[in-house]
Amino acid sequence: MPSEIAVLLDPLAVAVRAVELAQTCPGALEEAISISSKVVITGAGPVGILAALVVRLMGVEQIVLVGDRDKRIAVGPPEKNNPDCSVSAKQS
Repeated sequence: MPSEIAVLLDPLAVAVRAVELAQTCPGALEEAISISSKVVITGAGPVGILAALVVRLMGVEQIVLVGDRDKRIAVGPPEKNNPDCSVSAKQS
């Protein structure tokens, strides 16, 4: 396996587990994530960006990515499986 792919396996596993936990949160009366869901992901690091990709592949309606580094939250246009909205948490 190429090292460019291998280095993403651990962050991807963490992202998938985070989405899995969000779906099965204790006390939820209905499925937590569905195609009509709007998802907010706090943290625009590797795990947050991969979590956005995972929920996009699940077909959620809208993804908002919140982070404090402008370069990381500007990951591209929504038509390429990226967040619909990116919000900078940086204080001015």
